[in-house]
Amino acid sequence: MQFRKRRREHVRFRLQPVGHPASHRGQPSHRALWYSPLLFATPWLKGVGLTKESIQANPSKMPFVVSLITALVLAVALAWANTAAATASLGGALLVGVVVGIGVTAMASAPHYAFSGRSLKLYLIDQGHAVVTIVVMSAIIGLFR
Repeated sequence: MQFRKRRREHVRFRLQPVGHPASHRGQPSHRALWYSPLLFATPWLKGVGLTKESIQANPSKMPFVVSLITALVLAVALAWANTAAATASLGGALLVGVVVGIGVTAMASAPHYAFSGRSLKLYLIDQGHAVVTIVVMSAIIGLFR
């Protein structure tokens, strides 16, 4: 039972769905939309074992700090990948985004979800968000090259 409690405390550092009071501050709109009741809030909450009320009862700034830091590191890595791939077009940048998103990010996360007993649905929700984010970031970087 102690392990379960720790796991839930760790999960609260994940991105909050729209119901969270701080969900719009500092969060890109695609993230708020992705984890909103309109799209994936209900299956995501069920997949991580939380409720909307439990998230609202324990607001944390940590997800926003982590999101900002990881977005900056990801942007630098994608800029480097686009440079290394010598992308000269939007299509090339989109391809780099797809390869990094699916081939690296989603595949590197798969064993973690499998060994932790997380559902395929949760994996697809979370990694779908990651892939879309990476493709969009890579495309933006590609437009400014």
